[in-house]
Amino acid sequence: MTNKEMVLEVVNHKYMEFTQEMLKETARKVYTEHGAIKFYCAISDFFNDVDLDNEEYEALAKLGNELVEDLHCYYIKWDYASVATYGDTEAFIRDYIELVSQEYDELTLNEKVIQRVEREFNTFKTDMLDKPSEEIFDECCKIRFYTLVHECLTSEELVDKTYENLDKVQGSLISNMWERYLDLDINFTDDYDTGNFITEYSYDAVKHFTKEETVM
Repeated sequence: MTNKEMVLEVVNHKYMEFTQEMLKETARKVYTEHGAIKFYCAISDFFNDVDLDNEEYEALAKLGNELVEDLHCYYIKWDYASVATYGDTEAFIRDYIELVSQEYDELTLNEKVIQRVEREFNTFKTDMLDKPSEEIFDECCKIRFYTLVHECLTSEELVDKTYENLDKVQGSLISNMWERYLDLDINFTDDYDTGNFITEYSYDAVKHFTKEETVM
């Protein structure tokens, strides 16, 4: 999957998710969220109609599933930001890319991975807490997995090579690990098991990533 395809997949998924959640709300709630609705519609239309440079898609793809929420946070912070026209939206997105790229370049390699993991975990937690109790109960295994992986990676107890490998992996790290975890049909019993799983995943994933780069 190319960086552009990953970005479009995230944008379209988040737009549909946001729309479905809004349609469950009361008329009053939807009315008060008119600003967010306008933003999500504008971002969805823009990414589906306008092409960016490959480097810009690469920068945006690094944010994984958190891209749209992060864009919305900066949109709220910046008084001058506008999505009224495609030109305005493009200018806003390019300013956003410039800022996050500068912030990203100043981080150590380990910090870059941790930032991605923190963003992904926080988004996962927020989305989960918006669900009914019954659905959260059914997702207990996934919640446990995300929590263990998040704690392990943010504690920086793994060797630097693991973080170096993970930094090369595209897309959402914990989500990709979860899919791998399901395929292997294994169980974690402690932090040691979690660390071993992440380390093995990082080496296998970077081999796959390198192989894809060679083919392309």
